[in-house]
Amino acid sequence: MNNSPTAVLSGIKTYLAGVRWLRQHPRYIFVLSIPTLLGLLTLIFMLGLLIGNFFAIMDGIMFARPDTWLLVPLYWVLYALLAVILFLSSFVPPLLVSCVLAAPFYEIVSCAVERERYGKVAEISWLQTLRTMVEEVKKVSFILALTLLALVIPGLNVLALFIPAFLLGWDFCDYPLARRGWSFRRRLRFVFKNFWRVTGFGLWLIIPALQFVLAPLAVAGGTLLTIGVLDDADDSDSKLNAEK
Repeated sequence: MNNSPTAVLSGIKTYLAGVRWLRQHPRYIFVLSIPTLLGLLTLIFMLGLLIGNFFAIMDGIMFARPDTWLLVPLYWVLYALLAVILFLSSFVPPLLVSCVLAAPFYEIVSCAVERERYGKVAEISWLQTLRTMVEEVKKVSFILALTLLALVIPGLNVLALFIPAFLLGWDFCDYPLARRGWSFRRRLRFVFKNFWRVTGFGLWLIIPALQFVLAPLAVAGGTLLTIGVLDDADDSDSKLNAEK
């Protein structure tokens, strides 16, 4: 279930479960309004850069227009497709930047979700929160690099809508793992093991414009998704030990 296409639906539902949790705890919606504002400001800045440099960017990622008239229609179809993908992908960097700036706010909500689930959670000091932001910078840099590669590499660029779904889903599922002191490599293995579920969860985060409203709400669902997978793993280990 964790790594099959059927897990996509599970990821989609988990986002909605997180929204229901926030409706039951409305004070945390106010906390998340701050990341929403940060995201909208960075979006305005990013769109300004895109509009000002659109043709230069397209010239860099498209092949030269063919001279053969039969290939010209194909050229313009690909041009339009990549233009749409570029536009949609332009929402990813400002969203990730806002995630770095908003990491302390997301940590508050993620801790609250886990505390309600388990009755306790590891306390996070301000120094640890700053370290979380540093780790977030590393992760965001990795995500941005993969997103750009998916955009410019022929063949991969047609998947550029789905790759950000996985990467953004990972970003919001990562807080419980970071609190447990997991290394970057171990966290990366975790999300790849649960690729389809994380991708389904992240589909909510690639809806243009709305993603800056939907993304801050994702931290609750992301926490539920991760601790749910961890619980399943613990149950499996317990059963295995009992059988031995």
